[in-house]
Amino acid sequence: MYQHLKDKQNVLAAAARVFPEAAAIRRDLHRHPERSNQEFRTAALISEKLTEYGLEPRRVRETGVYAELKGTVPDGPVIILRADIDALPIQEESGLEYSSVNDQTMHACGHDMHTAALLGAARVLTALEEPLKTTVRFFFQQAEEIGDGAKHFIEAGLTEGADRAFGIHIIPYLPTGRIALVPGPLNAAVDHFELTFQGQAAHVSKPHQGSDALYMAAQTVVTVQALATRLVDPMDQIVIGIGKLNAGDAYNIVAQKAVLEGTLRTFDEGTRARIKTKIEEAASANAAVFEGKLEAVWKDFTSVLINDPAVIAESTRICVEVFGPDRVTNSMPASLGGDDMAEILKQVPGCYAQVGVADPDDEQSSLPLHHEKIAPDERALETMIALHLAQAAGLEVQS
Repeated sequence: MYQHLKDKQNVLAAAARVFPEAAAIRRDLHRHPERSNQEFRTAALISEKLTEYGLEPRRVRETGVYAELKGTVPDGPVIILRADIDALPIQEESGLEYSSVNDQTMHACGHDMHTAALLGAARVLTALEEPLKTTVRFFFQQAEEIGDGAKHFIEAGLTEGADRAFGIHIIPYLPTGRIALVPGPLNAAVDHFELTFQGQAAHVSKPHQGSDALYMAAQTVVTVQALATRLVDPMDQIVIGIGKLNAGDAYNIVAQKAVLEGTLRTFDEGTRARIKTKIEEAASANAAVFEGKLEAVWKDFTSVLINDPAVIAESTRICVEVFGPDRVTNSMPASLGGDDMAEILKQVPGCYAQVGVADPDDEQSSLPLHHEKIAPDERALETMIALHLAQAAGLEVQS
């Protein structure tokens, strides 16, 4: 049993006590990473642990896991605690003794730590000597890396009736255990586009007899870069990135087909909608001028992630009381990287906290997310577990 969570010492003690178990789970997850929508072993492990803790987990689609811990007050407050569980298509080179055994698959974004921390919190919350008044919904969400997980929890009605949503992401450029709670936009909206140009093949010595799809695509690469610099306020953060262009079958043949793939990242929904339209218009115009055709396919990966200012203020108060003012900041640059926690925060007011994992004595702990050698400081798990506990308890801390 764990003592009630009415004061900070109990919160910190509970997190320290459960840390070894959470660390062991994290290492197991790190050794056996699974990519988006393939998290079958991960989901089975999560379900096994939640069942061991006395909960009744169920699947959301095939690999998401949900469980609920009922509070003692009927119609009382409801909080969502969320962790993402998928890994990345990266070959690990960290050198850790528990490195990935799965080829070209690695937990390089900290989702193993996110999952382990939430399981650690679940262990404590299900074994309190004085149960919480608050109902806690545990979201172990699949497929964050491709923006395909949160929507399934929402479609299943699992956000309905919730009063708060809370999640954590590790950050490798903050010292271990430091917490950033940033009001307003934190992560960009992310859209993926695929533009297929259809032309007509011809020998390069007679280009007028064909229709050059490669040229259409190349012109579009140049044109769309200007959209960000000439049609958008310079103070409005935006990225148009094109990372892939496949075209042609031979060096001396006018390309019949070209496929261009890229991403649009924005913080303003108006800018997002306008630039999506302009990208298509530019591509269509280039195709038409050179007598080709265009097919455009868009994928909405995630919306802008916005932390509710009132919830951030409440969370800041709680964190300062538990961890002290020196470990909490409300200032951190927004990221043009996306996170589909944004979809949950569109449904429920909440907070996406950032927790530092940088150990000054270990350079690998401060490498960028998605780096093949990143090795986050595992000690941050204690802070992450305590954060979940403090948020769930809605502390009125007696110092």
